[in-house]
Amino acid sequence: MIRKDNSRQFLFLFCFTILLILPSASAQGINLTPAGQLDWRIDHAVVVVDDLNKSIDEFRNAGYSVTSGGEFPGADTHNALIPFADGSYIELFAPMDLSLSYQMKQLIASGEFDKAMNDLNPLDKRFMLHLAEGPGLRDFALSAPGINLTDESTSATLSGLNFSSPVAMSRTGARGNVSYHVIVSEFENQMAFPFLITDDTPRSYRVQEVNASYHPNGATGIGSISVAAADPSSVLPFYDSLLSGVSKNQTQNETVYALNGSSLSILQNSDKSLKDGPASIMIKDSDGKMIIIP
Repeated sequence: MIRKDNSRQFLFLFCFTILLILPSASAQGINLTPAGQLDWRIDHAVVVVDDLNKSIDEFRNAGYSVTSGGEFPGADTHNALIPFADGSYIELFAPMDLSLSYQMKQLIASGEFDKAMNDLNPLDKRFMLHLAEGPGLRDFALSAPGINLTDESTSATLSGLNFSSPVAMSRTGARGNVSYHVIVSEFENQMAFPFLITDDTPRSYRVQEVNASYHPNGATGIGSISVAAADPSSVLPFYDSLLSGVSKNQTQNETVYALNGSSLSILQNSDKSLKDGPASIMIKDSDGKMIIIP
């Protein structure tokens, strides 16, 4: 996320901010879950890096405490985690061999990607696309206590939104095998939508619990994530449906959903050369400081 190499340079802005309380507004659309039953939150953000060990050092030098994540069986990928006191975290996701990223880029360029990924589950395929796109903020997940992924997937499909059936995922970690389920969007502009996640093993197996003083730079959690879309009107019905009952504030160029401890913004993507998807992330601390990380 913050590394520079010979092939591509990236500059990421992590801003520490105090999350504002947004004005209430009723979300419109087809309810995937009855309003008020789910307490939606940003579970984690996914940042792709080329060299995991080098990126860990860079984040630590920037004042973050980084923990080991684990390896994904059969995927030749691994991760590290930056956990926050609010329960959210940043996942640093990387290939174990950089040639895997180059291979994914070549498959896309040749038009053979879908065929080559035919045997992968929807989330693994999605993450192979992220490797092809290269370093940067590439994805995020939402979660809620008591979420039933089967119900969410079925309701979404009935509403005309194609989601995968729940996919069983696992990785090895410091506390042994980590097991969880996800559902993934499988329709046009899918990267403008999060994947949904719920744990099978205790969540503390997936990411450790930390206190507010865990990070030397004072970071306490993900304040907000912004998603850019060329046509926001094509993605807002999904968010209105999924987040039914969540307060939102809508202006001409931005729609902001007030989640538990954070916010989610849908923005107009004015740069036609960029693909739809997560565009920026803000990290909060208790003092509202803003710090630029090179």
